[in-house]
Amino acid sequence: MFVGTFERRLDSSNRFRLPKAILREFASGAAERLPCLSISGECLAVFPPKPFHEMIERFSIAEISDPQRRQLARHLFANTENCRVDAAGRMILSMRLRKCANIQLTVVLVGAGKYFEIWPKERFDACRREETGKLLEEWLMKSGLTI
Repeated sequence: MFVGTFERRLDSSNRFRLPKAILREFASGAAERLPCLSISGECLAVFPPKPFHEMIERFSIAEISDPQRRQLARHLFANTENCRVDAAGRMILSMRLRKCANIQLTVVLVGAGKYFEIWPKERFDACRREETGKLLEEWLMKSGLTI
């Protein structure tokens, strides 16, 4: 299970070192290629190959006459790349994926259970502040407290 939050910096070859906590989640200790999917322009989702291929199989047998399923499958297939992980445990991001998620030099890797996300640091920090503020506001309202 992918857990934790890790900050990394891309080098001049668009690589960053995967933390040991993430590398340990792969059966062989290191993966050669990892499916990486752009999610709504905010971040990238990275899956271990086996669970990703199982998800792909479900889409492959989906009802082709359902326009929503076709649209979702199209997004999934068109926005996924296999990212290479080198022998040193560095993941290489393509320029296309960097542009999709607006990644500059610093990324935040966030464990999300069966996969992990790659966020541009600035966007992750902003989302974290927004989410924390909303959650706190909801909790205060439910508790009958005001600031």
